[in-house]
Amino acid sequence: MDNDYFNYDEFLNTDELLVKIDSEIYNLEHDLKKSKAKNKKIRFLRNLKKSFIDVRLILPYVVTGALSFTSFSFFGHTPFCSDNVKGSLYIKRETDTLGNVRCEEQYEKFDNSKPTITYFSSWNLNNEGYYERIVRIYNISSVGADTIDKMLSNDIKGLDEAFGKPISTRVEKRNTLSKEEFNSSPYLLSTMFSIDEQRYILKKEPFDRNLSDTVTWAAVTILLEMIPLWYRYYYSRFNYNESIRYTIKQYECIDIESMKKRLEDLKKEKQRLRS
Repeated sequence: MDNDYFNYDEFLNTDELLVKIDSEIYNLEHDLKKSKAKNKKIRFLRNLKKSFIDVRLILPYVVTGALSFTSFSFFGHTPFCSDNVKGSLYIKRETDTLGNVRCEEQYEKFDNSKPTITYFSSWNLNNEGYYERIVRIYNISSVGADTIDKMLSNDIKGLDEAFGKPISTRVEKRNTLSKEEFNSSPYLLSTMFSIDEQRYILKKEPFDRNLSDTVTWAAVTILLEMIPLWYRYYYSRFNYNESIRYTIKQYECIDIESMKKRLEDLKKEKQRLRS
């Protein structure tokens, strides 16, 4: 036969050849009817296998990210989402040597929460006709409670020896004073800060804190994901590209167009033999 598609034995006569052609035509037509369904199944299995390969590729990194996200959330530092945080009560207490006590409470930190002792001198009339007094502020963060109590017991001598150099010195001036104010003696004002964690409110964490948590989580996660990346590079036999190529080859679809061409050629050959 002239057609290269056909490879039948030459000793067959025309009738035997037609029987073989009819048989192949029947098989091809039968296969073509099922080829679309088979291809659909093949594509489904191929895509499913590729999905498994994709999951295998990203799973270590997803697990690492999820674990770090869960850990941050457990400790109240959820990335991307503002947590309800505990706002403790901040207390500012001012006590002077005149026996006055003043307390201020709020659920936000005070701008300056360093404990201090402020020295107020007595008022004097200057050459300009103004009343003035000296105000010196001492940082008492590193001073013991006994020293502070002693100073508040009207022993206002030796402040520099007790607290070191003042962190601030200023002169207050006024044009009028009451007689009681003018005759008042020097005094000390103690400003102390404390936190009452038993009295608190729940509030949304500030944006800058959540942004800091998110950035920290991202940095930590990237560092942790270096571990599976390092293991896969040096020890794992998994190769993503090779696995995809093997899967595509393993689940090749039926070439319907080639089958149709083969069927068409067989029918032409059958018609030629019968003519």
